Amino acid sequence: MRPLLCLLTAAIPLVHAASPNMELAKSVFDPRVMSNAEESPIPGLYQFAQGAEVFYISADGRYVMQGEMIDLQTQNNVTEAFRASERVKALTQLDPKTMISVMPNAPQYQVTVFIDVDCPYCRVMQQNILEYTQRGIAIRYLAFPRSGPES
Repeated sequence: MRPLLCLLTAAIPLVHAASPNMELAKSVFDPRVMSNAEESPIPGLYQFAQGAEVFYISADGRYVMQGEMIDLQTQNNVTEAFRASERVKALTQLDPKTMISVMPNAPQYQVTVFIDVDCPYCRVMQQNILEYTQRGIAIRYLAFPRSGPES
């Protein structure tokens, strides 16, 4: 029993260190966003997104940085990869009832399109919708007013 107790006691700091101390940061950033902070490739540095912006925060919650993180060994833009994963999360959380969907009989692919009635490119795409559905592409439309939310 005693060795098990020692092992569990030794693990407590590791569990506590797994997430950053966000009390100070929560006074500046949205607490809901801060609860989704995840480890970055740099030990002791966490990443989170607020809106379209990606931030990095130290484990003690004292320091916050914003900018691009590049892995020089792999030449990958770590920040852009995180941004892309956040976009995918946001799209999967959208309610399908808020979309206009054009579905083929047996969809093989799915594309989400932000569309505006005044957009000439959107009109061209709409003219080709039959071709897309024949190729098994499901189209989910989301309204995106280019002139602003009130237009």
